[in-house]
Formats: sequence, C-alpha cells, structure tokens
Amino acid sequence: MFDDAWRTMKYRFYDPKLHGTNWDAMRLKYRPLVEYVGDRQELLNIVNEMIGELNASHTGAAPPPGGQTGNVSTGHLGLELEPDTKTGSYSLIDGSTVRTPGVGVFLTDKSRTNLENYGVQPDIKVDNTPEDTFAGRDRQLETAVEELLKQLRGSNLQANN
Repeated sequence: MFDDAWRTMKYRFYDPKLHGTNWDAMRLKYRPLVEYVGDRQELLNIVNEMIGELNASHTGAAPPPGGQTGNVSTGHLGLELEPDTKTGSYSLIDGSTVRTPGVGVFLTDKSRTNLENYGVQPDIKVDNTPEDTFAGRDRQLETAVEELLKQLRGSNLQANN
C-alpha cells in the first residue's frame, strides 16, 4: 500500500514537478517506517506525512468508505451559523466565532494582501519528524509550551498550577 500511494502521487499528482519535492528522496525517508506499522491507520499516517511534504492543501490518503464491518456509527456535528457582517465571521451559540475559507484575512498594506496562502515566516522553526509522530511526540506543542513558560517567567504574570 505504501508503494502504491507513493507511485500514485508520483505519476498522478497535478504538478509533474511535485512542487519541487524530490519524491524519490521522500520514499527513502518514509519507507523504513513501514516495518513498524501495527495497523492500517498507522500506515495511513505515514503515507499522509509523506504526502504532506508536497505542501498541497487537502491532499492525502484515507481509508475506503464504509470502514470495517461491525463499527459503531456516530453522528455528525451540526451547526447553525449566524453571519456577523461587522467581522466577516459567523457567531456560534456560545458567543464564539468561526471563519470559513471563503472569508479572507487581509494584511493592512495598501493592496490589502490576502493572508490565505501567503503565510509569514515563523519566529521559531520546529520540525515534527515522522519518528516524533510515530513516538507520539509533538515538538511544536512542546516548544510552544516552553516558549510560553519562558515568557511568563520574564513577566509579572504567574502560571496557575
């Protein structure tokens, strides 16, 4: 399945140059993890980590529809959204708001550059490696907590324990 996923992306991805990704190198990077896979979901996680290297939104692998027999079906979350014309977001019952991809977030420059797919350079760069993911570690979360604690120590505020 891993090799099929790799091959499918190599020959059927919409950009023949694969967004500049060395796809053969991605196979060499992620293929060794397959021997440690315990179930289909773990394999899908590795495949999706590899596909994520393409930096193509909403691209990935998923199990076939219907799932395994005997699974319990759960309901889906339903929301009623009220548009907030002042902010361009939608209000929820609890007073919080949510934005949809159709609503842009813009920079304050003269051209009002849409921030979607524009991005900014991170202050702190942290890579989550496949090995970290496989081990259940989230280095980005760990680093964020460390940074917040450092900022708290440097201020008059104290964290509640």
